[in-house]
Amino acid sequence: MTRNLLIYALAGLAFIASACGDNEELQSAAAPEISLDNISVENNSVSFDVISSNSIYSSYLVTRTDELPENMPVENILFNGTEVGEERQRVTVKDLDWDKTYTIQVAAMSYSGEYSTAQETFFVELDWKEFVHPANTYIVSSEGFYGFVPKKIDGTPIRIASADWIWASSEEAFAKKQNIISDVSYSSGAIKFRVTGNEGNAVICGFDEGGNVVWSWLIWCTDQPKDVRITEKSYFLDRVIGATGATQEEGRKAWSTILYQFGRISPIFGGYEDEWGEAQVFSEARKYTVFNNAYDFSWTLDNGQAYTREEADSHPTTFYTGVDNKRDGVWCSGPWNWDFLGSWYGTVRGWEDYDRFKTNVDPCPYGYRVPAGSDWGKNADFEARMEKVGTTDEPVGWYYTFDGEKSWFPCGNSGRICYSGELARGFGGITFLWNSTMFNLGDADFGKVADAYPTRWSFGFEGIGYGVETPANPGFGLAVRCVRIDE
Repeated sequence: MTRNLLIYALAGLAFIASACGDNEELQSAAAPEISLDNISVENNSVSFDVISSNSIYSSYLVTRTDELPENMPVENILFNGTEVGEERQRVTVKDLDWDKTYTIQVAAMSYSGEYSTAQETFFVELDWKEFVHPANTYIVSSEGFYGFVPKKIDGTPIRIASADWIWASSEEAFAKKQNIISDVSYSSGAIKFRVTGNEGNAVICGFDEGGNVVWSWLIWCTDQPKDVRITEKSYFLDRVIGATGATQEEGRKAWSTILYQFGRISPIFGGYEDEWGEAQVFSEARKYTVFNNAYDFSWTLDNGQAYTREEADSHPTTFYTGVDNKRDGVWCSGPWNWDFLGSWYGTVRGWEDYDRFKTNVDPCPYGYRVPAGSDWGKNADFEARMEKVGTTDEPVGWYYTFDGEKSWFPCGNSGRICYSGELARGFGGITFLWNSTMFNLGDADFGKVADAYPTRWSFGFEGIGYGVETPANPGFGLAVRCVRIDE
């Protein structure tokens, strides 16, 4: 017999017995009593005592208050709730939603068919650490709950309806589950999430009412990076965005697996091995990332362009090569103008006419920005301080020393090639890093916007284009090593 049938049967028998009117003992025990006591909320679990007497059946329900039907019949509590014994019973309910109000409902039925109910509410409060300064990357160095109000870097609110993680990195190849991030929610105007304490990277997206991605944020889980001195005036993070190591001894943990196309906010995963051939594009990303199966995201190559920056933002796992454009590698069909070329630099009106500031699409954590070529210093000075490790046939990297302080630059981080989307992990040990400034490929006397290209830091054991500021195709996916903002 099912529980519902049992309750109906008991109620029917109780009604018949009470109707006979000749059982004084039954009538004296007709009124059931039930109450709640000692409600205790810990993390996202609640414990409470259910106290009942004079009942043949009693049960409880724990429901989010915003999902609770109005005027729920007591029978629904009995039929749909969890049974509890007579007298006093301690109950624990786990895995509740954070930052939500819940209602506990209890009901009891007597031998005479009478009902008694009680209810209490409680709030599941999340103890979380807020990132108070807006950024597009947040560094997290220890396990716990964190959160931020979705804003652009200039403080403009980012309007979203929900948030969730869409992909996370994994040290295990072809892992079925990720162990970087969980419990992502959007409530009370803030995105909140839990990190496990494991190293790696995860991407959280904010969605509009229609389920379209509005913005993306990188959650960079690593020990707190240090500042290293590169010139008299500039201090850089000791690693590229996404790296979980900063020394030669840490091997590929110091490599660049998080890449960006010039001026985009969406992190694109690289990998550890070269991808040669169309069939291999994104094979490394598919190997070392895990997608949230609640959504239909995957690593995608698009040889065309996004019509607008907003369209590109709404496709955070798509790599646009832009090869069908007259100017190869422009991932967005917007005009080739100073606004586009100043995406990571500020307001640019011409070669000598600009306002330098950290832009809304800058991928660096708070307090840092994409470096200008000048932040690296003069090319000759930089090269003079570089010490090679390895050989041309087996390149490893460089130690850069300034005023006795060493910094490690692993080689073989060439990035994703815009023309094909393939990952070029490294030929000749060449390493590229994005700059925010521009390079003049035309007549320096005129300095037309048509002659301007983004620049990259470019070094290798052999090859061409070595220097702290060399021209680059904006469609390439390259790493970023952030420079500290000293204001």
